[in-house]
Amino acid sequence: MSLWGQIGYQDALSPESCRIQWAYDLMFTTMVGILVVVLGGLFSVVMGRETYLIVVRKEWVEFLWTFVPICILANLSQPSILLLYKLCEMQSPLATVKCVGHQWYWSYEVSDGGMIVKFDQYMKPEDSLVEGEYRLLEVDKRLVLPCKVWLRMLTASEDVIHCWTVPCLGVKCDAVPGRLNEVPMSISLPGVYYGQCSEICGANHSFMPIVVEAVMPSFYDGWLSAVGEEIE
Repeated sequence: MSLWGQIGYQDALSPESCRIQWAYDLMFTTMVGILVVVLGGLFSVVMGRETYLIVVRKEWVEFLWTFVPICILANLSQPSILLLYKLCEMQSPLATVKCVGHQWYWSYEVSDGGMIVKFDQYMKPEDSLVEGEYRLLEVDKRLVLPCKVWLRMLTASEDVIHCWTVPCLGVKCDAVPGRLNEVPMSISLPGVYYGQCSEICGANHSFMPIVVEAVMPSFYDGWLSAVGEEIE
């Protein structure tokens, strides 16, 4: 989760978030390089008459400052297009998680083979928090999911537009009324991961936390058998 003073991404805990952070690092490094070259060229033009004459009179300089940006954009477009493709590619999911946004809570439906689990997820009241739990982020029922496997996340909404977002997992999917959105998801390590609705959905928008508890597939099967209902 985010910490005070943090200016970068959260730790990447899924293949999608690793790809997103890699693309960000590539573009940020390219941007810094462009900034250094442009400022260096500007300084040399302002301070040196000879440099100014070269920039004004030499045709190869004009060709250079047209051709180089084209090469840079072409170099950045390839990983960007590949990232967009990978974020939408479904990888034979083990289970399907359907999430419906309400004002202001989440409803989940987890189906895996012949079992199904349905529950609502509300923010935990501040007076019921125990030591070690986070204010405005804890919920009464955590979404338990298996790690190291591919999952299919389906989102929809009953009223207004919501957005199911868990930053460290690289998942951000809008929940739109009358529309079913789909996004693949995989969790690399067991743990508890926090998120929130990142759409301004109303007065209590900030009170729609998301808590995902990732466990090993063997523990997930036991949880599903204990709380799930058999699909006829």
